[in-house]
Amino acid sequence: MLAKNPEDLSFTLQLKNKQVRFHPGEIIPLELRFASSLPNAYVMDNAGYDRSGRLDIDKFVIDRNEDAIDPLHEYYTGGLFWFMGGGLRGIAALDETPQLINAELNEWLRFDKPGKYRLYVVSGRITKGKPYHSSNTSISPTSNLVEFEI
Repeated sequence: MLAKNPEDLSFTLQLKNKQVRFHPGEIIPLELRFASSLPNAYVMDNAGYDRSGRLDIDKFVIDRNEDAIDPLHEYYTGGLFWFMGGGLRGIAALDETPQLINAELNEWLRFDKPGKYRLYVVSGRITKGKPYHSSNTSISPTSNLVEFEI
């Protein structure tokens, strides 16, 4: 999937503070970095939350699905929050200076079994075009792979 990313778009995932070992229940902070070598060709949505309480703009993909579950799946798919959405966000053109998004993996995945895990992210934050143009084309770049241990 990484090979399908546009050559002039960079999407990098890293574990914050380069920490690679975590205890069960410990927060796993992530940094998502977006940049482009072609200024003003791509736009990033920097939303940090949704009024429903969960922003599903990024998809967190783990190699051991059976050992990591979504702790809030039932809560958010139970019918109460389907109608809510929106929230404060900024839309900005990307350039060579990386734009940073902070996330906590625990909001999407709970790790019940110890061991080594591999993670990548598919993001829905990027469009090709100009800020606030309805004719922009959606791009879903894939990040690099990171490894960590619980």
